[in-house]
Amino acid sequence: MPEPWTRRGRLLMPEDLPGNHRLLQMPFCWELANGLLRIAVSARDAQNRAHVFSFDADPEDDMRIHRVDPAPIYSPDRFPGATSVGLSCVLRDTDGQMRAFGGALWLTPPNYQISIFTCTSDDDGQSFSDPVIVLPASRNRGLPVLSGCVRREGPLWRMWYTAFEEWRPRPGQDPDARYCIRHATSQDGLQWAQDVGFALARRSDAEAGIISPTVISDKHGYEMWCSLRGPYSDANPQLRRYRLIRATSENGERFAMDTQARVFGNPPVPGDWDHDMQCYPHLLRAGNRPDILLYVGNGYGAAGVGWASRPAGSSDTYQPLP
Repeated sequence: MPEPWTRRGRLLMPEDLPGNHRLLQMPFCWELANGLLRIAVSARDAQNRAHVFSFDADPEDDMRIHRVDPAPIYSPDRFPGATSVGLSCVLRDTDGQMRAFGGALWLTPPNYQISIFTCTSDDDGQSFSDPVIVLPASRNRGLPVLSGCVRREGPLWRMWYTAFEEWRPRPGQDPDARYCIRHATSQDGLQWAQDVGFALARRSDAEAGIISPTVISDKHGYEMWCSLRGPYSDANPQLRRYRLIRATSENGERFAMDTQARVFGNPPVPGDWDHDMQCYPHLLRAGNRPDILLYVGNGYGAAGVGWASRPAGSSDTYQPLP
């Protein structure tokens, strides 16, 4: 079995950013030349608009924060009519240019629509180019698609993303969505071919939504971390709280949930910032340094974003597909 993660604490809360923000969501990071990690988060304000901010942390000094953005690095104003935006991953080319992927949200009553876009940066993520939509909701029967993880494997680009399957109506209340993880490939990062079927499917109606996949690989196969919730239930509201899960694959196309995995060696206890919920993970593996997992806590990120670590190479086992 893989080594469990060690919870290391909270990094940032919504009130640590300038302005009036209530949620921090979709954390991810990339390495800077000076050894620091630049961590980006989607910050949702009191008007329910989400902008992307970033801050720098030192992985060699217990992730001590060195700098916090005074202003957003990406705004929904880049998209006509959009209300929220988030970035989810970056890839760096040999010339130093970074390509990011993310999602933009439009309110389309009675629900909403999300499409996946890409943009580039030439200054280590201080600013990004205008967006190009690469996977619109129209490619998913008009249902939302959310960017998750993009990797380069030789000439092939691979994307694992969240795709909505349906809205479950609830009389007099917001509908309850069903969603899971799908896989797509590209030759240039712009034109994407979606696989038929699911990369990680829900196993029953007890599993309502799987979101925010982040994927690494080694000689043993592919490892995915994501978050899972149950259905909306008036009788048991706790079912809709996200928790982290692990899944594995031999080829990265179809994953099996690792039901035996221990997530944390030091699990949260009542009163902790992440006791009720852990969601939207992002996994960074860099050389021989310990793996780093970013995630958000209680209230879908109202309690902020934190991190966990595990020894490098501790995922060297995986479950074969059924």
